[in-house]
Parts: sequence; structure tokens; C-alpha cells
Amino acid sequence: MPQREPALLWLRDCALTALVLALCTLTSWVFFRLDFVSSNYILTYILGVMYINVFTSGLVYGVVASLFSVMLVNYMFIDPFMQFRIRSDDMVTAVVMLCVSLLCSSLTGRIKVQAAQSERKAYASQVLLEASRSLLGAEDPDAILRITATQLGKLLERPVCFAPAPEHIAPGTLILPPPAQTDYRSCPALHEFSTYEHNLALSILDVCSLALEKEASNRARREIEEAARQEQLRANLLRSISHDLRTPLTSISGNALILTEKNPLLTEEKRRELSAAIYEDANWLNHLVENLLSITRMENGQVNLRIQPELIQDIFDDVLAHLDHDAAHHTIVTNVADDLLMADMDAQLIEQVLVNLINNAIKYTPEHSRIELFAAPEGKFVRICVTDDGPGIPEESRDKLFDMFYTLGKTRSDGRRGLGLGLALCRSIVAAHGGVINVQNAAPHGACFRFTLPRTEVTLYE
Repeated sequence: MPQREPALLWLRDCALTALVLALCTLTSWVFFRLDFVSSNYILTYILGVMYINVFTSGLVYGVVASLFSVMLVNYMFIDPFMQFRIRSDDMVTAVVMLCVSLLCSSLTGRIKVQAAQSERKAYASQVLLEASRSLLGAEDPDAILRITATQLGKLLERPVCFAPAPEHIAPGTLILPPPAQTDYRSCPALHEFSTYEHNLALSILDVCSLALEKEASNRARREIEEAARQEQLRANLLRSISHDLRTPLTSISGNALILTEKNPLLTEEKRRELSAAIYEDANWLNHLVENLLSITRMENGQVNLRIQPELIQDIFDDVLAHLDHDAAHHTIVTNVADDLLMADMDAQLIEQVLVNLINNAIKYTPEHSRIELFAAPEGKFVRICVTDDGPGIPEESRDKLFDMFYTLGKTRSDGRRGLGLGLALCRSIVAAHGGVINVQNAAPHGACFRFTLPRTEVTLYE
């Protein structure tokens, strides 16, 4: 709780004492001019002395005011005027005023002490409440220790610091272990202080210990949840892979066995078909493994983005050159609003996003369907859309579509279901670029996958 500087407090009390005595003298002079009896002068100064005792910070001001009051009454208002003349009744008056001053000082001193204690307790309660709210809302041990040091400094009105280990504490300091049991071995170092300050410090440390316990509990809970999530991820991955790897591997091994048998009834055209089927299955497995590795790296934060300005049209052209053979059974067109439209991106990752979206459209639309790649500026971003004219996406599936391992349940004719990693990977890559991705149904039918990328400002100089 802030306090006045001693010098300023002394000057204020002296000025107040002088001002009150001057006002009492002026009032008594008015009474004197009106021929009031002398007892009124004394009562006026007694009232002034009482006021000085109440509103100054020490007994000395009241005592000095009492002595000066007797001298002023004797000098100015007792015959002979403007001269000092000590009489027996003046001594009685001085003793009475001194007793009044001492009594008033004693009473007002008690009141001030009680008021100061009440104010101090109110301030301490406010600081403790503020500390409780701040500490229980802190998210890491460093923040908890900083808040504790700040609140202790407010309560004790002195600098406070935390030593990272007991051996760093200066000699002659008091060690206050946290009241609650925590996993932390370091203790705060505090200089010797009063019992009241000792109790305040313990109160703050109690809240600090609870906050540290809560933070440790939350951290342990998060670790358990993360471990459970990773375990669930591995379980889902193994469950999904068990089917999606078995089907193409069975096809590859079967076709390879037929080719190695050198059956004379096997025509050259049939051999080419079997070789193409092996290549397609191997290519599908390679695409699946790439998605699997990419989504794992994105989830673990192990991907370093190589972001640079790229022409959208060049990205579209590269994507069309890397599509599966199934793309030949669909009509794929590109539409860029501006030939010089550019975006900041990691080209390899964004191409993987577009390949996944196009392959997804190919998978869920009938042959000879139309798929459009569209790009246009949208404020500080570039909007890229992959639109098809297939059956669309059920409304209840849109919110789950970008979740890992979620699929619409459609199985291809070759038995492949897909792991449901492609769209989850797309969301992770787009989010890493600072964009968003969503899906809407296109009119009159079909689906439109839309995502944004930061736009590159292009300045042309003539």
C-alpha cells in the first residue's frame, strides 16, 4: 500500500498546524473585538488543538499547538495586551489544554491505527484476490512465479525476487517453504519481516502452490490426453492400413505371379494389362505412403515451409502433369482470373493439396465428369477452387470431411477405400500457409473445395 514520503508528511503537518493556529487566532480576535468573555478564546484554541490532533500524524504537533495556544491567548487577548505575563490561572489553562491535547492524541491515535489496519487489511484482501485470479489463470510455471513476485512486492512494499535454487539465496534470509505439497524444490527468499507480513507472504505462497499444482496437473493431463490421442491415431492407422494395403498388395502379387509363370496362353496384350495394373497399384501405394508421411510430419510440426511467390497458372500446369491415369477419364480444365496472379506458397506442398483434391473428385464422380481448377484474387488472399459436377457431399458429412481417417464410405471397384488422410493433409498444409479450406455443394450439383493463400503483390514498371 503506497505511503507518503516522511519529508512531505512533516511539511504537511507543520503547515496544517500553523494554518489552524492562525485561524484560531483570527477567530479569537473577532471575539475580542466583539467583547466576548475570555473563555471563548480558550475554547476556540482547544477546538483547534483537537483538530490538529485528529488530522496530523503525531502527538508532538498537538503538544506544540497547546503551548502556542496558551502563549497566543496570553500575548494577544489578556491585559496587558501584546505582552507576556504569566499568572497562576495561565498555568492551569496550559495544563488543561495539554491534557486535552494528550487525550485527543491518544483517542485519535487509536482511531488512526484501527483505520490504518482496516485499510491495510482491505488492501491486502484486494491484492490476495487479484493474486488468486491471476495465478489460477496463469498457464506456465514462469508466469506463476512472476505474478507471485509482483503480488508479494505489492503486499510487502519492497522488491521481491525468486531464486531458482536454494543455494542462490543470500545468507541471513528467511526460507518459507510452500504450504501445499508440490513437485518444486526451490523456495522463495524473503528478508525478515513482521508476523503480519509473514502471514501475508504465506497466503500468497499458498495460492502460488495451488497454482503450481494446478499447472502440473493440467500438464500431466495434457500429456496423458496427447498419449491417448497418439495411441488412438496409431490404432486407427493400423486398422485402416490393414485393409487398404492388403488389397493392392494382393493384386500386385497375383498379377506378378501370373507374369512369372510364362503361360503360353497369356497374350501380349494381357501381359501389358497385368503390367499396367501392377504399376497402377504400386503408384497408388506410393501416393498413400506419401500422404501418410506428410500428415505425420505436419502433425508433429516437422515440416519447414519453403515459401516463395509462385504463379498460380504454373502450379496448375504442374499439377495436371502429375495426376493419376484415372484423370484421363475426366475433363479437367483450368481458369485463372489473371495470368500474373501469384501467391506465397511452398509449391510442392500446394501441388500435393491440389493433387489430393483432384484425385478425390475423380474418385467420387462418374467417368467423363468435369473438374475445374479456378483461381481469383480475394483481398489480400488468392482463392483457389476445385469444383466438380458429381453428386455432391451430404450436409451431415461436411464438418467431418477434413478429419483424419474420415471417409464417405464409398469403395472403388478395385476394393480400395482410402485412409481418409488426403483431406486432413490438405487442411494441415493450408493452415500452415495461413489460409483456410472448406467445402460447399456447387450449383446445380457437385462439390466445390475452396482454400485461400496469401496473395503476392506484383508491381509492374514501365
